[in-house]
Amino acid sequence: MNKHTVRSRISENPYFFGLYAVLLAAGCIILLMIEKGDGNIFFNNWRGSNWDYFFKFFSSLGEGGYFAGLLLIIGVFSFKYIVTGVSVYLGSGAVTQILKNMFNMPRPKVFFEGTDLVTYVKDFDLYSWQAFPSGHSTGGFAIFLFLALITKNKKLGSVYLVCAFFVGMSRVYLVQHFLIDVYFGSMIGVFMTIVIYNLFENSDKVTNAEWYNFSLFSKINSLLKKPEVK
Repeated sequence: MNKHTVRSRISENPYFFGLYAVLLAAGCIILLMIEKGDGNIFFNNWRGSNWDYFFKFFSSLGEGGYFAGLLLIIGVFSFKYIVTGVSVYLGSGAVTQILKNMFNMPRPKVFFEGTDLVTYVKDFDLYSWQAFPSGHSTGGFAIFLFLALITKNKKLGSVYLVCAFFVGMSRVYLVQHFLIDVYFGSMIGVFMTIVIYNLFENSDKVTNAEWYNFSLFSKINSLLKKPEVK
């Protein structure tokens, strides 16, 4: 079996990683040019009910609920999607949570306290600490990169990347995180997804295991097939 590396995964998914490289470069330049909190102030100019719903929806995509439902559906075709998908999401999230507790950085709510520089989305709970890195951004990029990895049509990678981008930007719009939190959260999600996914797919013991390749769809399909009449 050919072993996959980080480099080979990137080359196999040019639409996702090509656009992500552009975003990383642009994000680096922006972070060097602006002051902390400027990203939140910029998005504050977009504040409105339609944008509120839009970004609240994309924020929820990074929480894993929709992803869990999707895994249950595609897991019918192969159990390995559930195993790798859950591992990718929990593994990347664990790294982010460790860093959150390690740095325990203040969130925009604390940063902008006592000022009128930003407004907040109505009926949306704000947190005060553990800003760095953004857990939703980690989750969003982990989820959508995982989908890019398992999707045969690699052109959809650009669509997945755009969705992951909006998950990250939703956290800035909702005044839950700074741009730098999202930036590094995305990198954790991307890196950990490739590493964890490769750990499974590069293991002959795992990929050859019956439980890993179990397909409920194939099982039911075989049971429904009528025996041939000779």
